[in-house]
Amino acid sequence: MAMFKKHGSFVISYVFLVILPVLVLLGILKYGRRLTAPMAVSGIWRLQADLAGTESLPCGQLFGTLQNVSVEISQSGKNLTFIVLGSLRESWSGVIDGATMTASFWPLDSNSVSSSCGTGGALSLTATVDPTSIPRSFSGTFSVLGCSTCGVTSVHATREEKVEEKKRP
Repeated sequence: MAMFKKHGSFVISYVFLVILPVLVLLGILKYGRRLTAPMAVSGIWRLQADLAGTESLPCGQLFGTLQNVSVEISQSGKNLTFIVLGSLRESWSGVIDGATMTASFWPLDSNSVSSSCGTGGALSLTATVDPTSIPRSFSGTFSVLGCSTCGVTSVHATREEKVEEKKRP
C-alpha cells in the first residue's frame, strides 16, 4: 500500500505538471494556425499630397502641411503610430486592417483653421497599401472630419529604403 501512495502521488504530479501543460500547448498551437500577421508598414514614408484646388477650401491650408513630408510609422500588431519627422514631434494614431490603413490626427497648426471646419481641423487618412510595389507604397485620401465643405485631397506615399552602412574591417 505504501508503494501505491508513492507511485500514486507521482502519477498525479506527472499528469498535472507534464501532460496537462502539453495538452494546453497543443491547443494553443492549433488555435494559432488561424492567426495571420498584419501587413508590415513600419518605416519612413515620403508623403505627396495633391493640393490642386484645396487653397480655396475652408480647411485647405491644413492639407498644405502634408505636402512633401516624411513620416515615420511604428507598428505594433494592427496598431500604428505616425510621427511627422522635422516637426515638433507631431504624431497620429491609426490601424491597419488587411491592406487598408486608417488614421486620425490634429495638425499642430490647426489654430489657423476656419471656424466652419467640422471638428476644429481633425484630419483623417484612409489609404490602401500596395504590397507588390517595390519600394512599398500606399495611396489614399485625407479629409477633415465632420466638414462636408472641405472635400478631400489625394495622397501617395512611398517607403524610403533603408541604407545599410558598410562595416569597417
